[in-house]
Amino acid sequence: MSKWQDKSNEEINIAVTGHVHNCKDWELSADRLRFYHHGNDVSQFFEIHVLDYCGNWAFAGPLIQECEIHLIDPTSAGLDGEWSASKFYPEFGKDDIEADDENPLRAAMIVYLEINGVQPNE
Repeated sequence: MSKWQDKSNEEINIAVTGHVHNCKDWELSADRLRFYHHGNDVSQFFEIHVLDYCGNWAFAGPLIQECEIHLIDPTSAGLDGEWSASKFYPEFGKDDIEADDENPLRAAMIVYLEINGVQPNE
């Protein structure tokens, strides 16, 4: 089971936004709605809003397509109401990555984070 499975949608959205926008050394605002960074020049200020990847196909869809994450709906796979998201690796010796959830976008974003080696803050 993925370390992301027990994390909230908010935590997953923050992690995906941070990874997509390369916010590694940026600060997360107290309300957890945006990343911010002060540039080398005092007048420089950069801000990235945390996007709802777990709830909006417009944000998650391009990542799902780009990373070739497969989604299988619960009715076609007999998954008891849970969607299955997976990334298949045909290369020998590399394990496939899978996640199941009632929310297909959440399952796909867990796979996205796993593909990219993003670890949750424990």
